Amino acid sequence: MKFFTGLAFLVLSLNANAAFITFNQSNLSGHGAQATSGGFNVTNGGLNLEVFGNYWASLAPIDIAMLKDSVLSFDFMTTNVGEINGIGFDNDGEIRTGGLVFNFGGTQNYGNQDFARPLSANVWYNITIDFSDYDLTGFDRMLFIADQDQAGRSTTSNFRNLLVTTPSNVVDVPAPGAALMLALALVGIGFTARRKL
Repeated sequence: MKFFTGLAFLVLSLNANAAFITFNQSNLSGHGAQATSGGFNVTNGGLNLEVFGNYWASLAPIDIAMLKDSVLSFDFMTTNVGEINGIGFDNDGEIRTGGLVFNFGGTQNYGNQDFARPLSANVWYNITIDFSDYDLTGFDRMLFIADQDQAGRSTTSNFRNLLVTTPSNVVDVPAPGAALMLALALVGIGFTARRKL
């Protein structure tokens, strides 16, 4: 039985590769004209990012090929709902020339709304994005957005524990045939017979 339990664990552990995105001050910067006021803080050993004011933080360079067929799971919270609270991708300093923005529920109806919801301040939301559903071709940076253009107001977007899971190259295996089932049964009988001796 230990053999089969070990085999099941091995098969499950080979199905996916996972890694946390770790933030570092040196690979983050403001994103062009979208970084007008505010800034960002990296905390918890690089696992958390706080973007505040009216600021879009750019993480670059990033290996988009690695994300292409991956799933990103993370926790998101805002302390004050802004016009756009979310993440995005771009290939230059100007989002208007083409980019992909996932708006998690800011007051503006801007960008991709697949993960938009009514946001409450100071509530953590778990968000999971399957990037195989989106075209990331041509992007070289990831954006973290706390957008609030209205004078006298600001917003904060908090991101923590960004886990990228990439399915491994799993080969489809057909269902076992009668010959294989007979062989497995004989092996099982052999193990049972050896134990009784």
